[in-house]
Amino acid sequence: MQTRTEVLVGLASLAALLGAVALATREGGTVAAPDLRPSTFVSDPAGAEGLLDALNRLGVATRRFRDRPTRLAALGDSAGRMLVILDPDPSQPLSAPEVAAIFRFSSHADLLLAGTGANPLLRCFGYEAKRSLFDSVRVVGTDEPVPRTDAALVETHQPVVMDTSRIADFAPVTCKVPAYRSAVTLLTSARGPVAVRLVRQDNGHTVLLIADAGLLRNATLRNTAAGPFVLGLIAGQDREVIFDEFHHGYGRSGSLLSASLAWSRQSPWGWIVWQLVVVATLALVFGAVRFGPAVAGISRRRRSSLEHVHALANALSAAHGHDQAIAALVRGLQRRLAPTALRGRTDWREWVHHLAARNTSPGLDAPLATLESLTTPGQPAASVLRAAGAVEELWQKLRP
Repeated sequence: MQTRTEVLVGLASLAALLGAVALATREGGTVAAPDLRPSTFVSDPAGAEGLLDALNRLGVATRRFRDRPTRLAALGDSAGRMLVILDPDPSQPLSAPEVAAIFRFSSHADLLLAGTGANPLLRCFGYEAKRSLFDSVRVVGTDEPVPRTDAALVETHQPVVMDTSRIADFAPVTCKVPAYRSAVTLLTSARGPVAVRLVRQDNGHTVLLIADAGLLRNATLRNTAAGPFVLGLIAGQDREVIFDEFHHGYGRSGSLLSASLAWSRQSPWGWIVWQLVVVATLALVFGAVRFGPAVAGISRRRRSSLEHVHALANALSAAHGHDQAIAALVRGLQRRLAPTALRGRTDWREWVHHLAARNTSPGLDAPLATLESLTTPGQPAASVLRAAGAVEELWQKLRP
């Protein structure tokens, strides 16, 4: 693909993307889908914020519980509480450890369980909510206008319920269905009971089971007789109502670091990691200790120019490079005296012979004769000094 074609394709893609963004964000665009979670944080018709607001207006204290049910024990033991679990989201179902924690919490608090999503807990109390595949039916037991429901409660007749869904990492959860002092059907339909109130014989706490969580949604509470009926069940019975919001996706968020630290405090593998960190830290500390006084650094000074010259002379003497030294002296004089056209193109020996042949000054005979005598290869060390003297004398007499 040519560069021009690639640029055109890129611009077309960018234009299409900008157009899609403009269509999605323009005023009066597509309306967002309604939130169908029966959560007290949702004010849509399918939410349950109306139930929480109505209880607050009636003087009932409410609380949104956003932690996992395994932390319900941290609330302490207080009389007059009710835990409300409204049809947990399918993406965050009730797990076996959470069912066990809620079942233990019910020993000192009332419960309200609604919807088929709460079936893991409903079975612990001897019932199960079953949804119908056909049209909804009217609820019997309230005044007009009556709500409609598409689910009903069915007794399981199982004295002991075992959940092995988390057997790989958690012990099987076993809950024994408690005995009841009374069991009253509050609402019914053509398909069976819709709402049942159970009073436990062991501790006297109430368990309210509702097959369809739709009876507690905002639209149903506002437009049907389900509003006064549900509020009558809760208000006046308990001083505080706790709504489970963790299973609607409103759990407390945290960082990966905090989650890792929490895991390391609870898991044996985490304790092993902490021990390894401590051992490594101690090894690093003890390995970094210096025994004895600090060693003074070696002071190194730079060589002077005279030392460099002396070193160069020694190197030339060792390499028998006296001829090179003489040649360097004469070339220096040549660069200063010769015309520009002759620089770098005449051998220094030829230049000395040429200069001696053209000499007309009697004062230059001696230094030129000295340089001519040094053109022969294999000169000794003393010849370098003679050449330096001759070059200096010529420079003094010939320099412009």
